[in-house]
Amino acid sequence: MMLNLKTLLFSLLFCLGLGTVGLMAQTTAPAQLKGLDTWKTTPVFTIGESFNNYTPVGIPDGVGAVKRDATTVRLYVNHELGATAGYAYQLANGTSLNGARMSYFDVDINSRSVKGAGLAYDKIVDRAGAVVSSATQVNEGSSTTAGFDRFCSASFFKGGTYN
Repeated sequence: MMLNLKTLLFSLLFCLGLGTVGLMAQTTAPAQLKGLDTWKTTPVFTIGESFNNYTPVGIPDGVGAVKRDATTVRLYVNHELGATAGYAYQLANGTSLNGARMSYFDVDINSRSVKGAGLAYDKIVDRAGAVVSSATQVNEGSSTTAGFDRFCSASFFKGGTYN
């Protein structure tokens, strides 16, 4: 489902650390952007803070948004950081990786509060079609922990957009 411009703008502001209403886990860090006219900016989080035991890392960069249900927008955010940076995260099969990753943030569209956040995936399939069970399938080297390297300015498009 396509989101309207207002929702998309809110999504982008959220991922830049901004919002229009106080959110759960609101940071005490100062806003990095000043609102113009009637727009207000309120910092939502600072990297290093946590949402219900999930701590986003790196630089929140690319963003996408989808309407999950009548009251929730799910934001997908990629985190730009090197393959060995950040804390290790685990896939469902126990494979542990450092590095770039994708998070989700579920936002209530009425209160604009964060209802949930976490790693956006629990399984990775390599270019040969095999489920990743070793970091070497991702980094093509000998490191057993280096994961993805720098998801930078990713974009989010509805499936089939370019068919």
